[in-house]
Amino acid sequence: MDDKGIDLLKQLISTIEGAPYPHTQKSELYSIWHEHALNIATDALSYVNSHQKHRKDRLPQSIQDETGLNLS
Repeated sequence: MDDKGIDLLKQLISTIEGAPYPHTQKSELYSIWHEHALNIATDALSYVNSHQKHRKDRLPQSIQDETGLNLS
């Protein structure tokens, strides 16, 4: 994994660790966190998929559909 991949993985883990408690799901804090987490996860999935073009185990179409990524 190159430096970009390591940075994305660190950001994703940090974002997940910083998740607000479930009782705050309706708060603005949760909305801000959720948008940030979605962006990092999308970047991470794109990175992983772009580095697996030569492999058969690319991201399943269902994940691509859910995230809106067109990685074919």
